[in-house]
Amino acid sequence: MIDGMVRSKLKRPDSQEVSVWIVGSSLIRNAFVHARSRTGGVNLGLHRIGVKIWWQGYGVMGLKDLESTIKKPKYLVLHIAGNDLGKTKIGFLRNEIKATLEKVQSYLPNSSIVWSQILPRTNWRHSNSHDSMMACRIRINSAIASFVLKNGGHYIKYPDILPNSTFLKEDGVHLTDLGNDIFLNNLQGALEMFICSGSYTYPDTFGTSMCIS
Repeated sequence: MIDGMVRSKLKRPDSQEVSVWIVGSSLIRNAFVHARSRTGGVNLGLHRIGVKIWWQGYGVMGLKDLESTIKKPKYLVLHIAGNDLGKTKIGFLRNEIKATLEKVQSYLPNSSIVWSQILPRTNWRHSNSHDSMMACRIRINSAIASFVLKNGGHYIKYPDILPNSTFLKEDGVHLTDLGNDIFLNNLQGALEMFICSGSYTYPDTFGTSMCIS
C-alpha cells in the first residue's frame, strides 16, 4: 500500500461478494498484466474482503466503445476519455462524457460509477500543445468528478503520478512499472475505502481505510 498514509481498520457492512469492473484503455490492460505479477494478483489483495475484480482494457479505447463493454458490477471503475482529449472542443467532450455516463447509469441503476481520473501525459494523440492538453485534462477531471459525485458515484485521483520518465514510458502515454505500481495501489486503496467506509473520493484527508476480513 502507499507509504506514509494512515490506515484505520473498518468492518465491511455485509458479507456478500462485491463485484468490481475496471474498464478503460490500454492503461487498464497494462495495469491488469502488471497486477498478475504482484502480491495480491488481479484482485489487488481484496479477495480477503470478498471482492472480485474483472478487468476490461482495450488499446485506443474511446467513449464510443464503452457501452458495448459493460454489464452489471457493484462498482464500475471507468478510466476513459484520455484518448478523446483534443479531438473536440472541451465543452463538447465534457457534455459527451456526461451523456455517456448517464446512459451507462440507466443500464446499471444498481451499480456505482467510479471516475478514475485521466492521467497526465507528455504525448497527446490529438494535439502537440502539452500545456493546453494538461489544462484540458484538469478541467475535464474536475467537471466529470463533480458530476459523478453529485450522482452518488466515486472519484479516484493519482497525485503521485507525474508527467515524466519516472512514471511514463518513452511513448509519453503508458506507465512504467513504478507508475503501474502506484496506479494499482491507488485502485486498491480506493476500492477498499469505498466498500468499507462509504467514502466517495480517494485519496481523502483521512488516508486509507482497511477492512477487517
